[in-house]
Amino acid sequence: MKKNTVKSLIALLIFAALTAVVIVIGLKAGLYAPAAPEEGAALSVGNWLPAILWFVTGLLAALTVISFARLPLHKPGLPAWLKLLIYGAAVVAFVTGLVLAASDLGVDINAIVIGLGVVGTCVAIGCEPLMYDLVGGLGFISGRDFEVGDIITIDGFRGTVTDITLRCVKLRDAGGNINMIRNSEIASVVNLSRHPSAAVVRIPYDPEAGDLEAFEKRLKAGFAKLARENPDVFPAAPVYQGVDSCDADGAVLLVTAEVPEERLYAARRLMNRTVILLGEEEKEGPEEAL
Repeated sequence: MKKNTVKSLIALLIFAALTAVVIVIGLKAGLYAPAAPEEGAALSVGNWLPAILWFVTGLLAALTVISFARLPLHKPGLPAWLKLLIYGAAVVAFVTGLVLAASDLGVDINAIVIGLGVVGTCVAIGCEPLMYDLVGGLGFISGRDFEVGDIITIDGFRGTVTDITLRCVKLRDAGGNINMIRNSEIASVVNLSRHPSAAVVRIPYDPEAGDLEAFEKRLKAGFAKLARENPDVFPAAPVYQGVDSCDADGAVLLVTAEVPEERLYAARRLMNRTVILLGEEEKEGPEEAL
């Protein structure tokens, strides 16, 4: 078990145990149901203790939930919708404890709710771009158009999804660079991991150099051997599609292969290598040439 996992697990157990202890003590002492303070009367210890207890309970419950969310036992990570649900539960637990604590102190809860509503509206207006990001993030999370680990293209940028948040999508390109794209700036998304991708190789061929049919047979045999030697890259052998184009300069032969998106570049390199090897064989023969 990794060191980070052990630390996260210990933190989770500590917060869960503290939450349970506080709740048991509060229930045994009857502090979760204090007598409401009379109007105009000074607050007593009997009101402060339950308020503190509610606040501590809400805080510990929120920390317990967050510790679970950060537990690195999930690969490649918690689904974005579940992460949102967990952090939402943490916020609800903390706010609930805070509101109940204020209630035990005789604070007018209705006034607090109205005040928070006004403040929230002002913040939403002032943070309009952020709100667009949040709305877009909720759409990606609920729509499940892509998930962590998928290979996608966003407005022409290709990469592997490393994280989906309410503010941005993080993509890692082939060079290992992380690109953070704000949700409000995403116009189009293509998920390349949902279906096999096509690895395409076009082979120049001189029709006057030799027997095309003989070369086609060697081409098919060469790519069939390639698939047998690399089953992790090629679920099926590359398919020779025939003459793709023909003009005064010669012909172009087309070979395609359906491969997983994460193996696309490797498949192209292997197919190009096979073409070069076949070309070297042709140069040794007296009749055909690539």
